[in-house]
Amino acid sequence: MPGQLRIRVRFQRYVTKLFDFLLVSKDEMRQILEGTGWRIREFIDSGDSQYIAIIEKERVLSRKETDKGYLCLFL
Repeated sequence: MPGQLRIRVRFQRYVTKLFDFLLVSKDEMRQILEGTGWRIREFIDSGDSQYIAIIEKERVLSRKETDKGYLCLFL
């Protein structure tokens, strides 16, 4: 995937496992999450092109929890 890096962090004698790091625009982030059950809660801007995205899982109430069919709540 474009913008995907595989990295590991080393500090003194500590080393993490390899993990994927994704560098995408805000619009690309929205497109990637569309239809996955995840949503963007907040973007934290740094003042230039860098940002942090806080994402969270969507919660779908069961039919018993609402009397008007299915309702999606974002927690």
